[in-house]
Amino acid sequence: MANDRPDPVLLQGWLRDRNLARTNLFFLANEILDYKDINEDVHGPMRDTLQQFAGCTEFCDPATGKLIASSPRIPLWELKRTLPVTAPDAEHGRRTLVLMPRGGLKTTTTLAWAMQWIINYPDVRILINTSTDARHKEFATEMLSHFRYNQKFRYLFPEFCPPSDRAADWGSLDYFNVPNKTVYRRAPTVMFVSVGKIIAGTHQEVVIHTDIVDKENVRTPDAIRKVIDHFRFCFPLVESSSIWPYTGWLHVEGTVYDFSDLYSYLLEMKNSGHPQWQQWSVLMIDAEKNSAKKISYWPSRYPWERLMTIKEEVGPQIYAANYRQKPVPEGGGLT
Repeated sequence: MANDRPDPVLLQGWLRDRNLARTNLFFLANEILDYKDINEDVHGPMRDTLQQFAGCTEFCDPATGKLIASSPRIPLWELKRTLPVTAPDAEHGRRTLVLMPRGGLKTTTTLAWAMQWIINYPDVRILINTSTDARHKEFATEMLSHFRYNQKFRYLFPEFCPPSDRAADWGSLDYFNVPNKTVYRRAPTVMFVSVGKIIAGTHQEVVIHTDIVDKENVRTPDAIRKVIDHFRFCFPLVESSSIWPYTGWLHVEGTVYDFSDLYSYLLEMKNSGHPQWQQWSVLMIDAEKNSAKKISYWPSRYPWERLMTIKEEVGPQIYAANYRQKPVPEGGGLT
């Protein structure tokens, strides 16, 4: 019946927005996931550091509006690094370290990026690692909520979401598989873990360490070593490929807490000159974008006066680490 045919304009708009969400991190974050504060000025450098995507080629049946074909324009293992805007020395862009001030929404941006991986590659396997069980449950709860209840996301990507009558029971705080996954291996679509948890027998194309360092696990040298050892243990979990550069993606983001924490260790390795560590793309954002002119990195959210208030409240040492990515040892001078 002619009246039952979908509106071709609406159908084309639906396909257009699906592609925009897959290729434009800010469209996905702002318009679909409702993270309105993520923006080009502040988070553009982070976006440029991360892997970007070409979207999918899709076709719908014009008579029913049903999606009949969807495939990535670029196979996962053939993805190339993005434009070398922030890290021209890193050749393949599959090792990334992003350090931003506290409150900079770096973890929210990472969550949106992980969602973008899934909607481009439904068979991808992602490991998301946090500092504590509480943090991993918070991250999992927020990510699952988009698949379960976010009506914008569910409208654009229904095949990725559980039926509404079973949404509340779909997935868990430890892992989930998207319904349209076609390749089932030992690792799920997303697995959530935390420091100290034993992980064995799985491999993921994408391993993400989000805020793995916190104020509690830098209190002692043993605690710091535990985080570094956990990070190193996760290296073999990154899937390998027969296609250059023969490895999956490893992304680390967080805020510096101590001059010997994991992030400082990674920076030290980056500066060691060893070829393996030269492949890391590093982005460090100082809250004080221009100290001479009193301009912060995010004037609308953290105007200069607010930054200086924070400095007084937390003290110069915590401020130097958490907001400027410039940790100093006890009794050391600030630069």
